[in-house]
Amino acid sequence: MNESEISPKQMLTNQRLSSSALLGVDVISLVQLTSISSLSTPVLVAIFCFAVSVPFLSGALFGLVYERESDVDFRTTGHSILFHVGTILSVGGIAAIFFHFHYAAAAVFIISIVATIVCFGNHLIARGHWKPGNKVAP
Repeated sequence: MNESEISPKQMLTNQRLSSSALLGVDVISLVQLTSISSLSTPVLVAIFCFAVSVPFLSGALFGLVYERESDVDFRTTGHSILFHVGTILSVGGIAAIFFHFHYAAAAVFIISIVATIVCFGNHLIARGHWKPGNKVAP
């Protein structure tokens, strides 16, 4: 493994942090949504997104914590599905909340997400951490 590749332990740490942060945002958002008296369509979309993302991210986080404590490689296709779908639905729920406030706010949020992905992807490519087709080092 050369120094530009991300080690499996670092990948697990990154995923644990991401899962934990998104779970926290989801739960706080759900608690705040309980004070809304009338449920608009964007709020219902957010609630359904969080209804799936919370258990998916919790399951992924459980697997990541288990793997940290074990010598067994716990990352599987199922774990990847839980983590990635949970992440996408969590961000989708947050976007739906922005839609509830105003469509322009949601547009700015979505544009910011795309800009972040492009900038971060370019950063990883420029630093040699990621090349199309590369996988995480074993």
